[in-house]
Amino acid sequence: MTSRALTLPLLLALVGCTRSTAPPRALPPPPPPPVDASTAPDAPADASAAPAAEATPLRDLVALDLTPYSGTCALHRDGSVWCWGGEAHLWAPVGSVPDGPNGPDGAAPLPGVSGATAVCLLSEAVCVLRNDRSVLCRVLVSDHNEDTGDTAQRVTEVTPTALRDITALVRTDTMCVATNSAGESVQLQQAGAELITTRLQVPPRRCTLGAEDTRCVGPNTAGILANETTAAFTAQTPARLFGLRGLRDVAWSGHHACAALGDGAVRCWGRNLDAQLGLADLRSRALPTAVPGLDGVVSLAAIDRATCAVRTDGTVWCWGYNDHGVFGVGGRATQTAPRQVPGVGDVASLILHESVACALRRDGSVWCWGDNTLGQRGDDSPAWRGAPGQVRGVMGARRVFAGPGVSCAALGDGSLVCWGARLWLPGDLPQRLDTPTPIVW
Repeated sequence: MTSRALTLPLLLALVGCTRSTAPPRALPPPPPPPVDASTAPDAPADASAAPAAEATPLRDLVALDLTPYSGTCALHRDGSVWCWGGEAHLWAPVGSVPDGPNGPDGAAPLPGVSGATAVCLLSEAVCVLRNDRSVLCRVLVSDHNEDTGDTAQRVTEVTPTALRDITALVRTDTMCVATNSAGESVQLQQAGAELITTRLQVPPRRCTLGAEDTRCVGPNTAGILANETTAAFTAQTPARLFGLRGLRDVAWSGHHACAALGDGAVRCWGRNLDAQLGLADLRSRALPTAVPGLDGVVSLAAIDRATCAVRTDGTVWCWGYNDHGVFGVGGRATQTAPRQVPGVGDVASLILHESVACALRRDGSVWCWGDNTLGQRGDDSPAWRGAPGQVRGVMGARRVFAGPGVSCAALGDGSLVCWGARLWLPGDLPQRLDTPTPIVW
C-alpha cells in the first residue's frame, strides 16, 4: 500500500469531562514493543512506493477530530493543529484558492495557529480555541459570478465577537459549541463568509471529576445528573453528583452513566431500558447504584444501550443490549448483568462507538468486534461477527479511536493508521479500506 493521505468523516475527540486530579490506574499499559521498520504497517508495499513523510509525534496527540464531514484535524500538546482531507483548502494560506488539487496531499499545520487547546471542524470552516481564551475560525467562502457562471473560492479568518473568555469548545453532533467562563454556551453555524453565533438556553453537559466530588452542568436527561430525580431540568451551574468520590473513570452516553470508584467497584445511573446499568432489571435510577458482582474495574466505556468495563486482570465485561455482537457473542439479546467478553484478554483499554468495540492489549495489538458493515473491524469478515479478532498489521499501538464507520490507532513510532469506510484519498471518492492505512504527515 502506498502512504497516501486519508480523510476520516467523523468526530473522535476527548470526552467532555476533565479531571482535577488523576488517581493512578491499577493496569497501566506497558510500553509497546519496538516497531520493526521493515514490517511496520506504514512501510511501503514495494520499492516504487513513495517514502512516508516525517511524522509529527503522535505521542503528544491531545485530540483527534474525525468529523462527519470530509476533513480531519489533530490537536497536539504543543498547541499546533494539523489537518487533512477533502476540505484541505481550509488549511491553505488566507486568500484566493487556486485551481487544481484540493490543498496539501497529506496533513498540514493550520497556518499561524499556536497555543491551541481545542479544535472543531464544520463543513466549510474550522475553529480553534487558543490558550488566551480567544477563538479563531477559518472559513472557506464560495463567490459565485452570475454573469459568467463561475465560482471562485477563498479562505478568510474571522474572530466572532460573541466568543470571548471561552473556556471550552466542543462538538455536539454537527455543531460546534463554545462556553465562556460564566457558563454561557453558544453554537456556531456557518453562513457564507460569516459564522453565526446563537446562545443556547440548554448548555451541553460538561463534568469535572475531582478527588472529593464530581460536578456537572447541563440537562438532567433520564436522571443522568444523579441528583435523586429523573425530572427534566437543566443545571446552569455545576451541580454535585451524589455518592461519587475518588473516581478512577466515568463513561457517559446520552442517557446513562457509570463510574469506576477507587476501590474498583462500579456505580451506574440514568436510563435503563436496555439493562445498560447492569442491575439485573430494566428500572432507571436517579442515583448511582452499585453494579453487583463486578469489582477490580479500572476503566469503562459506554454507548447509548450498553456498557463495558476493563478489570485489573485484563478481562472485558459488558452488559445491556448486544447490538451487532458488540459483547463478543452472536445474537442481539439483552444482558441484564455483566458478562465476560470471550476471546480477548490482557486488555489495557477499550473503546465503544455505536456497535463496534476495539480493545488495545498490553502487547500493543488491537482487537475489534461487532459491526463490520463499513469495515471498521479492520478485516473483510462478514457484516457483523461477535468473536473478537485482531486487526491485521497493527502492532505497537498506544491509543485507539473509533467512530461511525472508521477506526484508528496511534502507533508507538508516531504514525497514525486508520481503516473502515468513508475514508478519503485525495481527489477520490470515499471508499472502504479493510486494512489499516497510514496517514501522511
